[in-house]
Amino acid sequence: MTPARPARSHSPEDWATTGVREDLEHLIASRDFPASPRLRKLLTHLVESALDGNERVLNQRELAATIFGRGDEFDPELDAIVRVEMIKLRKAIDAYYAATKNCYEYRISIPKGHYLPCFERVGERPPATALKTEDLSSRQTLLVTSFECRDASSGANSLAQSLTDELEITLARLPCLRIIPHQRADDASQQFTGFMLHGSVQRDQSRLRVNASLQSLASGEILWAERIDRVWREDAILAVQDEIVTTILARTADVYSGTINQSLMEAIHPEHKSSFTSEEATLLFYRYFNRHSMESYQAARRALEYAAPRDPENAVLLSLLVDARRAGYALGFTEEGPLPEESIALARRALAQAPENATCKLALGYALLRARQKAELMQVLGPLLDDQHLSPGYRGDAALAVALAGEWQRGCEVLSEIQTLMPTAPHSLSYPACLNAYRQGLYDQALAVADQFRPSPLFWQPMLRAAILGKLGDTAGAEKQLALLLDSRPEFPRLGRRWLSCFVLEDSLVEEILSGLAAAGLALSTGEH
Repeated sequence: MTPARPARSHSPEDWATTGVREDLEHLIASRDFPASPRLRKLLTHLVESALDGNERVLNQRELAATIFGRGDEFDPELDAIVRVEMIKLRKAIDAYYAATKNCYEYRISIPKGHYLPCFERVGERPPATALKTEDLSSRQTLLVTSFECRDASSGANSLAQSLTDELEITLARLPCLRIIPHQRADDASQQFTGFMLHGSVQRDQSRLRVNASLQSLASGEILWAERIDRVWREDAILAVQDEIVTTILARTADVYSGTINQSLMEAIHPEHKSSFTSEEATLLFYRYFNRHSMESYQAARRALEYAAPRDPENAVLLSLLVDARRAGYALGFTEEGPLPEESIALARRALAQAPENATCKLALGYALLRARQKAELMQVLGPLLDDQHLSPGYRGDAALAVALAGEWQRGCEVLSEIQTLMPTAPHSLSYPACLNAYRQGLYDQALAVADQFRPSPLFWQPMLRAAILGKLGDTAGAEKQLALLLDSRPEFPRLGRRWLSCFVLEDSLVEEILSGLAAAGLALSTGEH
């Protein structure tokens, strides 16, 4: 077939917008497009603005605010971020087209000195099979369909629309997912092997029912489904909406325990890999966070050390690398020394690149916890505890650090809420409630919390149980837990105080835990701490 004559146009009525959007989605998801998430977001914004006829807003100041988080004080004469990133974007686009052949109908380009993209029709639409993306980027795609209204009431119809919009906004903040909005879900469902979220809303006078389900586009299998019943109250509908959105997010897309990430984590087999994409490294970190085993840590660390230097503009990846290095020292996974000051500087740099990113805030917060800098930690992580639109896993992780920094009541209250939302919450979120009871001498209460710990190979569980049983005088039970502790971390008698001090800012509590372990029969070394 003879290709159509190339044509350029900036006139919206001349664009085949569906074809351009399909080619954009394929480009963004492609492994052959060597761009950071921020550059992918920039390209999407430029193309969508052009297709929507909003080309007049495309200027340095608008892009600095929308994409790069700059405020009203932005001065393009002093801050070259937009110009620098546009150069990188043009190079990434050129690299993509050099690596792909006959897989697109429209070629996207951005002329030098301009922000308005050009779309050149270079051929016929390839078959759907040629456009289907099978790599991890495709599987990390979530299509959000419009929630259906199952009755004629205006309130239910409005809630269905609002739930759809709020879910898209909230899900878009997660680092491991590309969100396809409901306007594009039907077309995009044929191109990707990811996931689809859909649901319905029904109101019966004072009762509200929301049904939601998550489907695998690759297999057609329903991976999760839930019926959410609430009382309908006109004066509290926003609160009900937020609660429903948070529940759906916790079950499906939470970075730590959501169904999507669990599915993606199991699909990676790092033991046979010598190179890793940024997406694979990110998922391997969250798999480590869920498992806290030596094997999962080593796989995540290897992937991050490989991928982060190759994607230096990826603020999330840099932050996860800092956190993995911190964990190596603080949890005894490696023999390396304390987290150096340059790692904290790297975490600050990553947050400066993405000032609203929760992952970047958490990495810096935990680095500050290790450095025992409570004031800055609270400044960075405190606001996350009150952000009801944040992923529950992120809020829980922030609350964990806040509690360990000594703000026990505030941290434990949020953690209790998160654990109700997330039945499979990371095991570490249970530790502050146990520690808070222990520090008050409520050892029976601390033991009751410890008995509910989800199983984990992390040494904290047998350590806490041994200390509690030591305080309670249960010698036999304490000895059993000590054996588990020393089997997990033989170096604990020498390094235990150091590991505890990496997380617990109250020196008196560290000494009380060691006192309980001594009562359990542990002989602490007087060597390195």
